[in-house]
Amino acid sequence: MRKTRTLAAQTLNILLLTLQQTAGATTGRHTPHAHLRHLPSRHAAPRLSAEPTSAIAADDDAAPSPQLLPKPQGTKEPVLTLPVIWRFSRPHTIFGSALSVVALSLYATPPLTPPFATLVPLTLLALHALVPALLINVFIVGLNQLYDIEIDAINKPALPLPAGEMSPRQGWAICASTLALSIAITFASPPPFSSTALRCVIVGSALLGVVYSSPPFRFKRSPVAAAVCIMG
Repeated sequence: MRKTRTLAAQTLNILLLTLQQTAGATTGRHTPHAHLRHLPSRHAAPRLSAEPTSAIAADDDAAPSPQLLPKPQGTKEPVLTLPVIWRFSRPHTIFGSALSVVALSLYATPPLTPPFATLVPLTLLALHALVPALLINVFIVGLNQLYDIEIDAINKPALPLPAGEMSPRQGWAICASTLALSIAITFASPPPFSSTALRCVIVGSALLGVVYSSPPFRFKRSPVAAAVCIMG
């Protein structure tokens, strides 16, 4: 009886072992210590996660790439400074214009009666004529720069408009203001501070500046027409 039970137990163990081996062949090779694979090893290298950590992900969300940053809706106009306005007025052109306008004004001034027939009144007349002359000069050179921004960006990139130190809107405002002030001073001043010659010079200079730079005239494209405008 005992032998029968022992034989039955051995047979049962053999069947169980056979079933385990069959299951191991189906899922993978069975090893006696397969259950130890899931235990961490003291010498095993730490696994590097391919996913970013939460801190890095938060930083990435907080600081997007410059290419992904939204572009500003509008650009703020630059702040005008005296050096920028001075360079916009093209100082090298001031001297010739000032001398010619003052000389013509003094030449056309009618004979003065005492006490104006002295050096001081003549100096005052010259200085008075100099103010509208300088203003109209700023108008002329400013108008030329406004119509030549793309050309000056290549040939004269240091000028205020192509350099971005002045916006075209600010340039037009300066030109309109200097033109209005020059004509107002010339025509509002009483004789002998304002003469017919001075008025003709101021208005004529403004017109020459317009046809020299502005389309559709653009006399500056013709050597002969440009020379006439400059000598005028």
